[in-house]
Amino acid sequence: MGCVGLSVGIGNVWRFPYLAYQNGGGAFLIPYLIMLTLAGKPMYFMELAFGQFGGTGPLTIWNCAPIAKGVGAAMIAV
Repeated sequence: MGCVGLSVGIGNVWRFPYLAYQNGGGAFLIPYLIMLTLAGKPMYFMELAFGQFGGTGPLTIWNCAPIAKGVGAAMIAV
């Protein structure tokens, strides 16, 4: 529960209604929820699993697979 609280933060709670209103209301919510379900949540749970089982951060854990070298930096950027 603490991870979710730190991830969301109070700034996002206040900013989301403003962004939804500025970008079309319901027309903004449908693509937002789809992308949250397809990309956001799996990436969040993958990062939590890496931290728990790997014991390292995203930059270090992805160095074990040279083909996925930039994935750790992308996870931090997103």
